[in-house]
Amino acid sequence: MPPRLALAAAGLAAFAFMAPSVLFAQTAPAVDETPVVEILMEVASEGAACRPPQARLPARSPIEIRLVNPSASAISFIATKFFEGSNVEGATGAVDEGAGYLVGPGVTARIAVKSTPPEGAFPYTCAMEREGRTLEGVGGTLTIVPPATAPRG
Repeated sequence: MPPRLALAAAGLAAFAFMAPSVLFAQTAPAVDETPVVEILMEVASEGAACRPPQARLPARSPIEIRLVNPSASAISFIATKFFEGSNVEGATGAVDEGAGYLVGPGVTARIAVKSTPPEGAFPYTCAMEREGRTLEGVGGTLTIVPPATAPRG
């Protein structure tokens, strides 16, 4: 058998040996049914702005909050009463500030909430530092509803 053909045959045999494990890994995705609320953080003329103005979340349930900051400035997501009533499991990409989380420029942070507070409306705001001053900006409300009426992520 010519050397090139032998090399090609060996490569094909190796692929055939490894292919079942590669295919299995691609056909067995993890299923995650945790609802996700995404908050977009932006820099506005008056300071920071976050959207949406209202997010509906299931009461006493696990959720993930994604804080998306595409701006060139660090922005804080502040939801004091919400975080006081929640059981936060952990955060990646954000610094815990007690009443909220600081998200760096160009970062998408994830906050894993093991259990949301009971039903109610919890205001949130976004803030940023500019010229040595903290500028509170536009926020919204995290509305906690019975689990059957909350949208799924």
